[in-house]
Amino acid sequence: MFRALAIGIVWTSLALTGCCPTGVWVNQASACNVVILSSPPPYSYFELGTVSSPGGPNTIPANNYRRMQREAACLGGRAVILTDQVPSEEPDFWQYPHTGIAIRYATSSLYP
Repeated sequence: MFRALAIGIVWTSLALTGCCPTGVWVNQASACNVVILSSPPPYSYFELGTVSSPGGPNTIPANNYRRMQREAACLGGRAVILTDQVPSEEPDFWQYPHTGIAIRYATSSLYP
């Protein structure tokens, strides 16, 4: 009985914590608030790390976009600057693999 309860608690906590391997969103970042940018913003920012989405011919474009947002949020990012060379005019833009740099603006609060 105790073992089943412990397993249930573990699975529930994994389901509720989101995508982050640590199980915690950094600085309460929310994936739905992460902005994807095609060029660096005109103001100061900190680079947090690299994020990517695999793309592919059978990929749903919205899934690639959301994956970039989730990975950036896991790092505490507020935006992603795309670093790949896919032209944004490409009709199937989000079906291609993408890489970017998760950033946090210098004016963002470092603590919630």
